[in-house]
Amino acid sequence: MSPDTPLVELEEVNPHLRGGRVENHLGKTTPSSPDRDSNLDLPALSSRAQHDKRVSQLRYRGGAAVLIARRIEPTTVRSFINIKCSRVQTSVKTATPSFPPYLQNDVTKHGVCIRKHPLTTRVGHSRQKRCDQDSISEVTGSFAWWGYCVGDLIFYDNFDDLELDRWDHQIWQPGVVNNEFQEYVNSRDNSWVQDSTLHIRATTNDNAQNHIHSAKMHTTDSFAFKYGKLEVRAKLPAGDWLWPALWLMPKDNAYGGWPTSGEIDMAESRGNRELKYGDWNFGSEYMESTLHFGPDSNSDGREHAHFTRNTAAGDGWDRDFHKYQLEWTDNHVKFSIDDNELGTVTPGNGGFYGLGEWNTGNPWASSGDKMAPFDKPVRLFFIIMNVAVGGMYFPDDATNPGGKPWSSSSGNAGVVDFWNGRQQWLPTWDIGDDQHLQVDYVKVFAV
Repeated sequence: MSPDTPLVELEEVNPHLRGGRVENHLGKTTPSSPDRDSNLDLPALSSRAQHDKRVSQLRYRGGAAVLIARRIEPTTVRSFINIKCSRVQTSVKTATPSFPPYLQNDVTKHGVCIRKHPLTTRVGHSRQKRCDQDSISEVTGSFAWWGYCVGDLIFYDNFDDLELDRWDHQIWQPGVVNNEFQEYVNSRDNSWVQDSTLHIRATTNDNAQNHIHSAKMHTTDSFAFKYGKLEVRAKLPAGDWLWPALWLMPKDNAYGGWPTSGEIDMAESRGNRELKYGDWNFGSEYMESTLHFGPDSNSDGREHAHFTRNTAAGDGWDRDFHKYQLEWTDNHVKFSIDDNELGTVTPGNGGFYGLGEWNTGNPWASSGDKMAPFDKPVRLFFIIMNVAVGGMYFPDDATNPGGKPWSSSSGNAGVVDFWNGRQQWLPTWDIGDDQHLQVDYVKVFAV
């Protein structure tokens, strides 16, 4: 495409239109319906640099849709929308939108992007491409796209920069869960991108009210899915009492509180390089993948869906990048590392309730799906990446050079003992980038 070709990006939000009127950024309104053409004469921009400052928002007041036409070069756009269910057809003078939609912010040779915004869509129901095999994946969120076949990339971040509209930061105080010691913050001291790699690290501050800060990043609003292949290429951190995790949680507790609505832990580890039971090192040389599910908080079926792997001695998960992989379908959940299967959970006809062998009431009986609670449409799972510190993930009876400066039975008071014992663990954090959770990319493929 010539660099002088006018370009327009269209973003479409919740296309279930039911008529109404259109209002543009100049305040002009015109009657509109989904089956009617609309002429949009947008004022010309004097330079490419202005394109981000000039956004025309078209709101269908009688429906639930928002169109955003972002100007990149001076041109007049004429578009029409014909929407039935999740079908969107758009015509623009400059191009026809028929390209891989995962190229979210790229300018392609076609000149137009169509972005699907918060609406749960069954990926296989595409009107724009014909699939040899329809996908069963479902997606939602501001970075969710539609129109995919099995194997297509439906979410991707290679961290050329840190997109805060893609990755939200959890903000909370110490002790919210698992009696952990960190305060989660949105600070470039704790999460940033360098050389196309995301870094997440825990830091200390003698003068802060909460002495330990870290980052927890997630895609709650930007992307959630049901059924797909998730792959994260990452290097886990080293450092005593660090707890890195790559995992998924449901957007809503459709079946009830934890763990009844499910949790998927793709990879988690401990940063201690010498945390042992006898000769067994279950620190940074050890990782685990787990499904959490059960009728109540005292009945977690993790032991039926828990897989672990140790590296060779001295060659921990903190020493190099690895591909951590999840395959989630309507039949099974499979965990892999570097394309080597770690373990697969395939529930029988009794579903996850039968797998857990409980005698209490079945919280998923109404579903009728053996994959419940990992089955619920609309209420999908989002991606989380974080580095926690301390808490209840570190047993008291393990051995570690310098000992453990707090007791798991101390509850939230353990953070004081932990901080007072910092001379024992703080030097293990002073190892440069090796103390960071480093992420090369995150990919999700349709299944």
